[in-house]
Amino acid sequence: MDLLQQALKLPPNDVGEAIDLTGKVALVTGGGEGLGRVYALLFARLGAKVVVNDLKGADAVAAQIREMGGDAIVETTSVENGAAVVKAAIDAYGRIDIIVRQHVMRLLVGPNG
Repeated sequence: MDLLQQALKLPPNDVGEAIDLTGKVALVTGGGEGLGRVYALLFARLGAKVVVNDLKGADAVAAQIREMGGDAIVETTSVENGAAVVKAAIDAYGRIDIIVRQHVMRLLVGPNG
């Protein structure tokens, strides 16, 4: 408890410089839900164009970004075909500046392991 009391007496952290991602392109795998969705929305709020890649939920996230005034495309190709995901981003925006690999690979294991 003593450390907590000391921490509560510390001054607030410096806010730092504002982050502006205008003109940048973010590719977020697993962007349709969970943390990937949070990353996609954050990058859009900071001005980036976002490629939302997921097998489900990507359409809703991209629509939400567009409703906020942002720019987003949906790419539903499995990340197992990473070249196609990257190609879609390059075809749409000509570049990729940020990549977040947030997808979850679900491996199916048979009864014998």
